[in-house]
Amino acid sequence: MMKTKINWLKLFFILTFISQNAWAENITVNIQGRVLASPCVVDTAIQSVDFGKMSAVDLQQPGSYSPAIKSFKITVKDCPESTTSVKAQFSGLSYPDDNSGYGSSGSAQNIGIKVIPANSGWSDNSLSPIDGSWVKGISSITHSADFDFQARVYSATGNATSGSIYGAMLVTFIYD
Repeated sequence: MMKTKINWLKLFFILTFISQNAWAENITVNIQGRVLASPCVVDTAIQSVDFGKMSAVDLQQPGSYSPAIKSFKITVKDCPESTTSVKAQFSGLSYPDDNSGYGSSGSAQNIGIKVIPANSGWSDNSLSPIDGSWVKGISSITHSADFDFQARVYSATGNATSGSIYGAMLVTFIYD
């Protein structure tokens, strides 16, 4: 019985000692986040651009462009009212001789593909596969936005060879 009392006393002193050292301290946890707009629907009706046949003679000089200019459009539609803008980010295989253009995995050599916003001029307006982006406002009436492009084959170095042209422009949409 005496042994039991001593054990209870030991337990009492241990618990008292522990509880005195277990002081609580209040801290503040900051939580942050961002609610993003819901996505729109990307209209995939036009998915390819066909340059058709062209002459390698047109691409023999450094900085030369093919005469053919192809227009195409990507539309984002059915956007929720809370979505006010959309950012298109571009990526893909870059043209080794000029990274402002897209490369081709086809058999034609010394050629690239330039893509620009429609009617913006061909000098320095390329939508680069490395860091290109384009922000458009969403129409409050149609709840959509059109990205109108023009594409053209070119040669930064000249001496283009005949063969096939295959390129890809990947587009990631970010809604706000």
